[in-house]
Amino acid sequence: MYYNLILVLILFLSYIYYVKSIHLNSIVFEYYDTGLHSQLTNDFNEYSIKNNLNITLELTMFTNANSTVLANGDRVTIQSLLSNRSKKYDIYLYILTHAPEYAEHLMDLKDYISPDVIKMYSSEVFNKTCYINDRLIGFPINFSFSVLYSNEKLLNKYNCTIPETWDDFLDTLKLITKEERNPINNNNISGYTGLFGDDEGGSNTIYEMLYSYRKSEELPYPDLHSPEAKNSLEMLKKIFNEISSNDDFLTNDGVIASKYYSGRDLFLKYWYMADDSKAFKKTPLPGWKKGISASSLGGTNIGISMYSDEEKKKAAIEVVKFMISKEEQKRIVMKQKNLMG
Repeated sequence: MYYNLILVLILFLSYIYYVKSIHLNSIVFEYYDTGLHSQLTNDFNEYSIKNNLNITLELTMFTNANSTVLANGDRVTIQSLLSNRSKKYDIYLYILTHAPEYAEHLMDLKDYISPDVIKMYSSEVFNKTCYINDRLIGFPINFSFSVLYSNEKLLNKYNCTIPETWDDFLDTLKLITKEERNPINNNNISGYTGLFGDDEGGSNTIYEMLYSYRKSEELPYPDLHSPEAKNSLEMLKKIFNEISSNDDFLTNDGVIASKYYSGRDLFLKYWYMADDSKAFKKTPLPGWKKGISASSLGGTNIGISMYSDEEKKKAAIEVVKFMISKEEQKRIVMKQKNLMG
């Protein structure tokens, strides 16, 4: 009886806390659930209880597993919510390269975040993706970049090494796919699945290829009319015509993530993932010669809607302060092995 009363009291107090607390809603789109955003949400809610903030954060996550609203749907959905001044979500976790599209709808955080914290984050990438028109609209939650995933088991089977140049890459891909696709092995592995879809990923892949053909490491993108640009596009054409298919080239993030976990394909170009695959080894993408490479930058920023009620804006600022704090970033790195802000 005594323990039942204690249980009832605990449930009652929890209910009172829930009713009295400020409820915030956040939204994020991911191709697969890394656990990062759920962990940040749980950590904040624990912190809120311990420090009597009376703030409860709820996360809505759309992934390949529970939604078809991906492959640019994330951008369209967030843009629609913000353009319509929706109050459904108070906090947006968005792809950092989309920042200019959302900037006018997100709070300027300059006056709410300590200058020391802002200085801690200051970098070329931060200044380009978080400051829009001199407004500090967000902070990075994590960074990512594109890498080459190479199947070491298949490479070793044919005494091949991980390619560092595009010529070696193409030769290796042709050799191994030919052997694996024959009736004896009956392994219909893909050509090059390099995120060539008709979305932002496709554009990134073309820019990467261009950049990987610059004459030297310190130089910027080659001019589009230069021999380097011509050579880079000719290499793309070779990879497509000689070994790949439309399906390979148009494979989206969700499918590539599945291929990563299946471990059957030879090469994948995908975002850096913290977990270590038993099949694939991560290395920089090839270049026209050894020592030259390229990579796209990705990751998630956190921002606050301008259209939330004032009380919720103040509460959301507490969420941002916690998530970008040095202590929380360090804790997440230890738990998740992610590249944090």
